[in-house]
This record gives sequence, C-alpha cells and structure tokens, in this order.
Amino acid sequence: MSTQLGLHTFDIKWVEVEPGIYLPDLADLLIQRLTDTKPLKVDHDLAAIGRNAVRQIDEVRGKRYLRLSSSGSCVKQLSYVAHEIEPVVLDDWDPGAIDAGSRLTFTIGDVTESVLNAALCEVIAESGIMEVEATGDEQVEVSLDVLDQTITGHPDGFMRVPVMADGIGVHANIRAVWEVKSMADFGYNLFRKEGMTEDSSYYWQVQSYMGAESEHSIKVGADPVGWAYIVGYGKTTTSRDTEILPDGTWRRRPPIHGQWIRFEPAALDKVYAKFATAMRSHPDEIPRPFGPKTGKRTKGQLGFPCGWCPYAFNCFPNATVEATEGGFYVRNNKVVIHANEES
Repeated sequence: MSTQLGLHTFDIKWVEVEPGIYLPDLADLLIQRLTDTKPLKVDHDLAAIGRNAVRQIDEVRGKRYLRLSSSGSCVKQLSYVAHEIEPVVLDDWDPGAIDAGSRLTFTIGDVTESVLNAALCEVIAESGIMEVEATGDEQVEVSLDVLDQTITGHPDGFMRVPVMADGIGVHANIRAVWEVKSMADFGYNLFRKEGMTEDSSYYWQVQSYMGAESEHSIKVGADPVGWAYIVGYGKTTTSRDTEILPDGTWRRRPPIHGQWIRFEPAALDKVYAKFATAMRSHPDEIPRPFGPKTGKRTKGQLGFPCGWCPYAFNCFPNATVEATEGGFYVRNNKVVIHANEES
C-alpha cells in the first residue's frame, strides 16, 4: 500500500503491523530523502551535530551502572555490574576495552545517527505527516524502578506518527519511540531477513524504553508509548551492494532497514525480572546462559556475546587469548578467547 504525500515529493508506503492497521515505512522515506537531495528546510543545530561527532574524543567512562540500554544483556553480566565487581583483565587482552578502533567505530555510528535524525526531520518538514523531538543533544531520560534502584536510559527520540486503517484512512496519531542502530554485515542481513526478534538485545532495549516512566510527552498528553521504530543501517553497505532474489533477478541492497515493534507488557515483566535477579543474586549463583562454541573448527571458542563481554574472564576463569586467521577472499587475523573447558 502506498500513497502520494504532501507536495507529491514522497511516495509513502504503509507497513501492516496488525491485521488492517498500517504505520508508515520510515526507512523507505529516509532512503527517498537521502537519494533525492535538495536544499534543507530545517534549521538544524549544526553545533550539536558537531559535538556528537567528537563525543568519543572527550568521553570519560567511569563506574559501570545498570542501564536500560543493557536490558538485553546476559543476566550474569548484569549481576557483575550490579554487585560492582571489577572485570578480570589478562595481560594480553581486555575484552571490554574501548580503544582507538572502537572509538572510531562508535563515531561512525554517532555521525550516521545525526544524519538519519536530520533526514527524518527533513521528511517531516516537507510532508507534514508526523512529529519528532528529543533527538540528538535534546534526548530525554526515562527510567524504570526495580527493587530499590532507578535504572535510566536515553532513547534516540520520540515521535508522533499517523495510523491508517482499512476503510478509514488516516484516522489517528500514536506516540512512538525512535531508535537508530548501526549494524555489522551479519547483524544487518539477519535484521533484514528475520526482523528484530526476541533473540536481539535491541528488542529488549526498546521494550524497556517504551515501558519506562517519563514526564516527556510529544504533544499527546500522557498517552503511553505503544510502538517503537528501529532503523538499522549496514555500516559496510556500498553503492554497489546488491541482493540476488530467489528467481535469479537482483536489486540494490538498501543501506537502511526499519521495523515497527509493539510494546509488550510481558516483555517488560521479563526485563524487570532480569534486573531484579541481577541485583538479588551474586553472579557466582547464576548459571551461564551461554557457553563455548561446539563447531569443528571453532570448538571451545567464545562467540557472541561472551567473547565481547568485559566479564569474559570472570565468567570463564580458565580462558586464554589467541590470534586466528580467517576470511576467504580477504585474509584477516582476529583475536578470539578460548574457554579451555572440558566439553
């Protein structure tokens, strides 16, 4: 389903999120705006965008706290944080280190988020179909109270978007959370193929944001946030990337993909329970949700998320680090953590 919009500049596509209920395909609108460049209509805060671009240079990371952004993390990892246990670091590797390569990667994500926020504002200004605020420098804090602790987070933004229903047309506006995520090839392709499922940490993060308490309202009073839109972009997508379809034809692979996610109270209950377990139970009392790989070539190695967890050596005390060769057409060397445990 698609309709012409505004001054016939955009062709809006509607995504069926429930039987007979449609929400706008925001990723498609962003692609249209990024493809058809034109003079800006919005007076963007360029200073704020610049500050976001250099944030990684002056950021100082201190004590670890439980945050809503970690709602999808392993409960054992959350327990290490809740009990203020320091990560174990081997002489030759710190799995949680934020080094120069990490900061440049994060900077790419920060800058792209700013560009997508700006493009969304341009779409809104030209089409008038929705509103967005609390993005970039103006992000607001939301929170959940779990036991005796307040856990906070900062969604990328809030929106008010139109809803279309069969036989009625655009008949209402809903309040929604806006989230931008940068993704490596594997994660991005999986997102496009299978969508954002409960297996993704991002799913739990946006469920927390939707269910969190906030005094912020986007001109719709105290209406609850019933939906979130996640737009993911492939960090390595180029202008020549394509996808081959089952019938043998091909088309360009878009650099961004989006999905509407509905707020599920049961999901928020699980987030509460996870944080509560992390606070009440020492990590030594919590079984490991994940284990080493079991494949023939990678047996014993720690995959995602364990291999990237700052508490990998706390959780796997016998683990060691080794460099391995990988790749096929382009060879590469990567550091992996080996659990060194009996299978």
